[in-house]
Amino acid sequence: MTRPELVAIAERFWLSSGIEPPEPRSVQVAVSWVHSVRVETQAGLSIATIQAWMRREGFPVPMDDPNRRLRGCAVASAGSGLIFVDSSDPLDEREFTIAHEVAHLLLDYYGPREHTRALIGDGAQAVFDGTRDADTDERLAAALHGESLRPFVHLLARDANFVASAAVQAREALADELACELLAPADEVRRALGGRWSSADATRLLVSRFHLPVGPATESARRLTRRFQPAPTFVDWLSP
Repeated sequence: MTRPELVAIAERFWLSSGIEPPEPRSVQVAVSWVHSVRVETQAGLSIATIQAWMRREGFPVPMDDPNRRLRGCAVASAGSGLIFVDSSDPLDEREFTIAHEVAHLLLDYYGPREHTRALIGDGAQAVFDGTRDADTDERLAAALHGESLRPFVHLLARDANFVASAAVQAREALADELACELLAPADEVRRALGGRWSSADATRLLVSRFHLPVGPATESARRLTRRFQPAPTFVDWLSP
């Protein structure tokens, strides 16, 4: 996915919410206005605690991953989404986790679901949700457009040592980048920074003004510096 596509997704999200983004931005405030999504908080969040919640509430999405601690998790079915967040994390971490999980829903669920509907009609959403099989005409329409019809599959998968595959790591990085764009739009950050600035300057701004956690802020600052600042010259290297 290209950078302009990520920016368009973030802009469409805030426009669809119908609210003026607050400062610092809170995705949790807006997401329920865009999609049928609710946020649940749990102390000591883990796959086991989510499984227990699902059994208790009768939520129709199975999870068979080995147990481990989580900062957050997104689950979706039949057009509705549910985000779990560890309530014991600091506020900035919780806000970023929510933005990260919303990014997953936009990238991996609502976006493909809407694309499927636009491709072969309203009835295709039931196919995408896994509530019925595609008929011959729907499979043909999808094949002609180079698409596959499949239910949503979450991206929690890890190996026996809890290590994510390269594909999952890439998707996580993309969700992180979209989360940063949702919370701290790159053009807005660049305007706030002004002319010449360093990655450290960007990191400080992202933490102090946009309330990103230090880790995501540092990575976002590196991306912004690569995009918007010229590479150091020989004179720059000689300067104190």
